[in-house]
Amino acid sequence: MCNTCKMKIPLLAILFSLCQLVSAQEPKTGVINDPDGYTNIRAGKGTSTEIIDTIFDYEVFEYTAQPNEQWLEVTVIKCACENHTNSYSRTVKGYVHRSKISNLSAMNNSLMKEKLTKLFNHELELYNSSASLTDRQSNDFKVASNRWAVFHEMMFAQVLSNFSDYICSTKDEQLFNLYNKIITTETGSADEAPSFAIGRVFKCQPDWTLERIPTSHDYFNLLERGCQGVTDKEQQRLLNEHRTNIGLEQVDYDSYEY
Repeated sequence: MCNTCKMKIPLLAILFSLCQLVSAQEPKTGVINDPDGYTNIRAGKGTSTEIIDTIFDYEVFEYTAQPNEQWLEVTVIKCACENHTNSYSRTVKGYVHRSKISNLSAMNNSLMKEKLTKLFNHELELYNSSASLTDRQSNDFKVASNRWAVFHEMMFAQVLSNFSDYICSTKDEQLFNLYNKIITTETGSADEAPSFAIGRVFKCQPDWTLERIPTSHDYFNLLERGCQGVTDKEQQRLLNEHRTNIGLEQVDYDSYEY
């Protein structure tokens, strides 16, 4: 074997190992895998270390999957519900046993639906809890709105790319209808993440999407924001056709100002 060839083999092995190391160190989106519905976060690696917080099965978090490590470092954003200030959230860092963690993006369709359904239902529950309180100055309202705001931003918004990928591949009407219920219920939210998600679903399943969305102008405006920059002429035609159906004028999407 030539000397050059001999040198290439270990070099490739080193590069492969480096790629594996970088991939392992990149944070992943995790959910818990525990029939109890919750898992403890510990201060260190081992059951003898202090329990510092808890992750529930309706939450998501970041974790780093280090090779050969049984206890993985996790980062989860929690509500600082007692404080209605700029610091309304708190970051918890600790360790969870590998067996209690599942990679959300690697889940099969059945588990993905189960997990997203829990997350979406909890989003609705928290929003409705805050919306039902009429005294906007009360401490109860501040706590409830804090809890919803943190969950909406740190949990709900974080899984919308998983949601749109799942709908694109399955056309699951049940979960899609739950998403639509959230969007139409939370009419006061200025978050752009829902528009991104519905835009992705439309671009992969345009006819299917338009047949199943609410007919309100507000919802369609959200869809249009998610479709910004769409150049596919057939998709533009479908959007304009839907505009006509709900009483809006047609537009030129190549120059349309959203």
